[in-house]
Amino acid sequence: MKSKKKSYFIITLVSLLILLSSVLSAQDIEINNISHFSTSPLIINEIMFKPNTSAGNKEWIEIFNRSENPISLINFQICDATYNWKNIVSDKVIAPEEYIVLARTTDTLAIQNYYETQIEFAGTDGWNSLNNDDDIVLLADNNNVILDSMSYSVSGSYTKDISLERENPFDDEEIVWDACIDISGATPGTTNSISPLEYDIQAYKIIVEEQDESNLSITGYCENVGFNSLSVCQCTLFVDNNFNKQLDEGEEIYEETFSISSGEIDTFIVNFEIPEENYYSFGFMVENEDDMNAQNNQVFTTYNSPF
Repeated sequence: MKSKKKSYFIITLVSLLILLSSVLSAQDIEINNISHFSTSPLIINEIMFKPNTSAGNKEWIEIFNRSENPISLINFQICDATYNWKNIVSDKVIAPEEYIVLARTTDTLAIQNYYETQIEFAGTDGWNSLNNDDDIVLLADNNNVILDSMSYSVSGSYTKDISLERENPFDDEEIVWDACIDISGATPGTTNSISPLEYDIQAYKIIVEEQDESNLSITGYCENVGFNSLSVCQCTLFVDNNFNKQLDEGEEIYEETFSISSGEIDTFIVNFEIPEENYYSFGFMVENEDDMNAQNNQVFTTYNSPF
């Protein structure tokens, strides 16, 4: 479960605020977000707009509660570009940082059977069929306040049964949508396939600069690319004497323990005295016991001493 915490407050806006964030995929997708306020506690997180109905799949919309409070969905509403609003009639409560899939009440069993997995549904009293090429999806609360909306436009060759997913439900500054990359074609009721990991810190750059004839400045850059903050991280700058792309005993030249928030970039700098004219390899490594991706924890660079 994601556990990044933010506080969200409902603000009623009379006018329509259009925020555009477009991304093109290999299937010629254009998605625009029309967010009526960026601090919405509920957001549209995934849509199945072109299901293979002959195989038993149906249209559905997944929403995500990114707040710290449970929210009752009774009489919340959804619609498409026709603005023919349909009510959520299931008396469901969506817990903090959980997902619920919206679908026509009569379609929920078919969707459940199609994906062969447990899905939490909230049924609606009707459904506006989403277009296979372009449409708008809007979500409103029981007071007719529009919480979130998005529009999409895809080519005619867009594959059936591939959902559109929002990359990061917590990011309102750069909203990115793209086609699902999961083998099943969609991830109803679970973390999106294109989303960041819950815990993921990466070492993404190391720079070596000459200070004078015998000293170098070495800077390592890391970023928390996961959803959650990380504490008790360890970074190490080292000289890779064996040129084996790993930290061996005695190669450390700088170490530090630190904490880092989601999305934060941190830098670590050390001066290194060149012992002799030579060809050097330097590495930068970050570690955390909760890190879920060990493939991006080290970076290396080389330096040829001219002295």
